[in-house]
Amino acid sequence: MCLSTVYKNEVSDANMLAKNVADIKVENGQIIFTDLMGIRTVFDGSLEKVDLMDNYVIVKRNRKIITKPICQGPFHICFGS
Repeated sequence: MCLSTVYKNEVSDANMLAKNVADIKVENGQIIFTDLMGIRTVFDGSLEKVDLMDNYVIVKRNRKIITKPICQGPFHICFGS
């Protein structure tokens, strides 16, 4: 049986998201990890690496681009709002 541990960004105890993961599913931009006991962990991000020999998965959080209005001039005319 191949169970894996899921980490955010890098392999370290501080970054562990889930242990004994038996199933990984990607749905609507989210990764759903289900462990051996059926407990689900949902992560908003993408798969960075899956190492089946050493039984670990690394995920990265998706960057959200936030657009802010650009205000110029003495009357603070804004574009992009």
